[in-house]
Amino acid sequence: MKNRLTILDVAREAGVSKTAVSFAFNSPQRLAAATLKKILAIAETLGYVPDPTARRLARRSSGNLGVLIPQTLPEAFVHPHFQEMFQGIGEFCERREFSLTLIPPLQGCLLKAVSNAAVDGVITLGFTPTDTFLGLMEKRSLPLVTVDSRIDSAIPSVTFEDFLASRDLLRQVLGRGYRNLHFLTFSTAPVEVRGNAGSRSLERRLRGFRDALEELTESVFVSYGSSRVSSASAYASLMSQSWQTGLPEVIVCCSDAQAAGAYAFAEKKGLRIPEDLAVTGFDGSQSLSHLRPQLTTVRQSGFTKGKLACELMEEQWGDRKNVRHLVVKARFVAGMSLAQN
Repeated sequence: MKNRLTILDVAREAGVSKTAVSFAFNSPQRLAAATLKKILAIAETLGYVPDPTARRLARRSSGNLGVLIPQTLPEAFVHPHFQEMFQGIGEFCERREFSLTLIPPLQGCLLKAVSNAAVDGVITLGFTPTDTFLGLMEKRSLPLVTVDSRIDSAIPSVTFEDFLASRDLLRQVLGRGYRNLHFLTFSTAPVEVRGNAGSRSLERRLRGFRDALEELTESVFVSYGSSRVSSASAYASLMSQSWQTGLPEVIVCCSDAQAAGAYAFAEKKGLRIPEDLAVTGFDGSQSLSHLRPQLTTVRQSGFTKGKLACELMEEQWGDRKNVRHLVVKARFVAGMSLAQN
């Protein structure tokens, strides 16, 4: 078997030092243009390909970005909004020639997974870092960027204006005369609008719903349900529901995936949307734009959130003292799943 070409072979042929060859592939700006051109030409002639592991060591980088997700991998992969965020993060990784490591919360093994992960930084999606987690990140000297989590002044973050978006969405619902409402959250247990959400993003959305309700002086019938992020889970939650006040007039969902489940529920029950049952979503996921009638929802670009998180990570690699907090704006999508005024 032919021996693998090494950096020393290129150095001998080019009449330069090993350091100069290393610079040619890792820090080309440190070489004169003529020297760089000569080294690269000889490397190509010899058929030399840099060892990626060695290149990472030279750069003191693993070439790997860690993404901490709040759900299992199967749930994250089917969630339309997470899919969009992965696309935004993936575009960055493609451009930087980085690999991507997804870290799910595997039955209490999260800290161990992060401890062993060979990554250059961690982005958290919908996960609020604990003191223990932050201590581990500091111990490993890893930069951290949070998305849809608690805002810490010392940690770069990307958030969405959940409060304003949910408040304005429910104002639209109430402004069209709906008074019998059913809220679908994405917690593991039923969560009332006035209760503890268990998720910072969900908490802000529920607070926006609560503010809109408190602005109304008329009586409103409100019921609650919960599901995971999938359409199937939302469908099952609605099918098992027993409403004391009869079928609600509108189902207010905390995600578009849940809204898709509400559409399936209406079809199963022979209900027309919005004549018999109105539905609202949240996220504005492009993958669910096929729903008919068009879903009334709030659009937040998951792609933009993923892309911005990576931009903040790049800034952290350059200067850990450079901390910014970015907010993605909402856009109301006036679909036909609510009755028109």
